[in-house]
Amino acid sequence: MKNLLFVVTYLVSAALAVLPGASASAVLPAEYFGDANAPYVAWLTSRGESNFDHSAFLAGDIEGEGVAVHWTIDDDASTIRLAVAARATGWVGFGLAEAGGMKGSDIVLFEAATNSITDAYTVEYAAPQAENDSQDWTLLHSQVEDGFVVFEAERLLDTGDPMDRAIGFDGDFVIPPHRVIAAWGDDPTVSYHGNNRARSAVRFYPAHGKSGREEDIFADEMAQEAEGYIDLVMPSHPISQSTEYVDLCISLKDLIELGMPADVPLHIIGFEPLIDSAKHVHHVVLFGSGFDGDVPNGSCDQTAVAMTAGGLSLAWGYAPGGVPWEMPDEAGVPLGLGEDSYKMFYMNYHYDNRFQDTGITDSSGVRIYYTSQKRKYDAGILQLGDPFLQLAGEPIGEGKVRHDFNCPSSCTSFNFREEVTVYKEILHMHERGQSMFNEITREGEVMRRASVDYFEYDQAGLHEVQQGTFTIKPGDSIRTSCSFDTTSSKKNVEYGYGSQDEMCVSYIHYYPKQKVPFGVCGADWFFPACSATLTTEPISEMERIFGVVPSSSAPSPPLQFSSLAMFSATTTAALLLFSFFGENLP
Repeated sequence: MKNLLFVVTYLVSAALAVLPGASASAVLPAEYFGDANAPYVAWLTSRGESNFDHSAFLAGDIEGEGVAVHWTIDDDASTIRLAVAARATGWVGFGLAEAGGMKGSDIVLFEAATNSITDAYTVEYAAPQAENDSQDWTLLHSQVEDGFVVFEAERLLDTGDPMDRAIGFDGDFVIPPHRVIAAWGDDPTVSYHGNNRARSAVRFYPAHGKSGREEDIFADEMAQEAEGYIDLVMPSHPISQSTEYVDLCISLKDLIELGMPADVPLHIIGFEPLIDSAKHVHHVVLFGSGFDGDVPNGSCDQTAVAMTAGGLSLAWGYAPGGVPWEMPDEAGVPLGLGEDSYKMFYMNYHYDNRFQDTGITDSSGVRIYYTSQKRKYDAGILQLGDPFLQLAGEPIGEGKVRHDFNCPSSCTSFNFREEVTVYKEILHMHERGQSMFNEITREGEVMRRASVDYFEYDQAGLHEVQQGTFTIKPGDSIRTSCSFDTTSSKKNVEYGYGSQDEMCVSYIHYYPKQKVPFGVCGADWFFPACSATLTTEPISEMERIFGVVPSSSAPSPPLQFSSLAMFSATTTAALLLFSFFGENLP
């Protein structure tokens, strides 16, 4: 890594106190689409306000454009009633996306010309496939008037169909929101959307009485709960024309100068990524330490800082697709005054300028929200797999291959004083990663598995598993499994930091914090009780559930769209045709 120490000239509007009870401004449904929205407002007045309890506006690539989504959940009937509106005359599509892109997405499509909806799915960047045996959406109402198309439909929350994604309870901040995608157009049949596309993260169930886009809910929560915030950002760094690693150190003195209260213990209760040049930021990682002095010799080298500070603990991370997240009500990350509090931060940036763009600078970072109302527990993070790349340079293998890292029961037996509550589980690989899971075993019995069927680094490089809280007990073992496909790689793929290299890491966020050395149970780790073993094996297929056609039935052919005529099915253009976010292909 480059060992660069930057003068702390942060781009900060930091530590601004937020008045208690203040709330973030929210756009009302009648304001969706801006001024020229009369047909939509007419629908909203006649049907929308009376039939739907919640709504969100998914902003598109073009300012002012997007999709309005309205919904009502009937828990007694276990159904969701959905309405989707777009400034279009031909068609609109809405999807539940595992990672935030098209792979592994459950999509409902409405076409005005036939006044019909199609229950579809896709497992790759290609035309969605209609479901043969199970069309689970029922069209309730539609209208196409004066440049707007609106459709209303209903289905079960969980259809039991492997080509449908269940809509689960997400009304608790420790449960990640649902990632959703949309696209629309004026052609009579579904066709290439161009910039008519949107993506977001939405809570279908109210959390603290709030539903809708995650960014809006988070802003409102922080306005009410946080007493202030601090922006830790890179001061206008010129990005080189290659892969680059840059370090940034923030001392206790720097934090106080930024406005952090120095006379009272604090808890960090929220993290918000501040990403400047998203195209070039591969990751940002924030480590904390209780060291309250100055970095020796002006060096911000990770090893030097770790040795001087007595170790570094992972506090937060960003990869493409990252969203703000709030700590659970019971826990926070200690900051400032206090024996176990973070008093300095070390940040590592990975820039990937594979297209060798010139004249680019970056000022990315993170906004940390804090409160002096300390919560019951301090939170910790357990890192599994190979978080510090002990296997750097080791080959992944050819074709499809699975790597299993087994964290032994001795790690939790030796280091866990008590049962802990896991509130967030994050899975991480790079571009050749296909699917991944964590599996917890207790006394020889597999207790639970958390997985991602269709991992997409460019959509969600740190994939949050959508689930509620669970517990890990002393003596539990954990298997972290990553499946890769290197078939299309032009060179051997190895473990490493680069985008074209690979990693296999999972992050378990939990409370109360335990004294695990460096918070790691990983490959070839220096602490024997927490040294994970690795087994590898070639596989014929990825272990998945969504989109897997039962062997007794044949898959339906892709939907046929008129605009495909000008493209060859084997070209990259055809693969991008029905990508809601095609620029994210590797």
